Amino acid sequence: MVGIVDEALRQGGDDALKISSYKDALVDFVKRTDTPMTIGVQGEWGSGKTSLLNQIWNDLEIFNKEDDSIDDFKQIWINSWEHSLLCSPEECLMKIINEII
Repeated sequence: MVGIVDEALRQGGDDALKISSYKDALVDFVKRTDTPMTIGVQGEWGSGKTSLLNQIWNDLEIFNKEDDSIDDFKQIWINSWEHSLLCSPEECLMKIINEII
């Protein structure tokens, strides 16, 4: 069977899109930055956005478990696509705020 599978890379999966270097750089940046931050990831369908974010999430979770010298990283996962379907920008914002709360 030949085809394209739209499935995000899981921890330990084959990094066919070669996103590891980007992931490593972003994780290092997050670890070194003292201020709260928001990072936006944009790209075409299938470019590896969810795979990149999964890998960053996993690395920071591992860091939280293994390094007690600093406070844990707090991560929030929001699927903005899910919240934006068939609603106004205001409704979308309210859905996202409710999910965070």
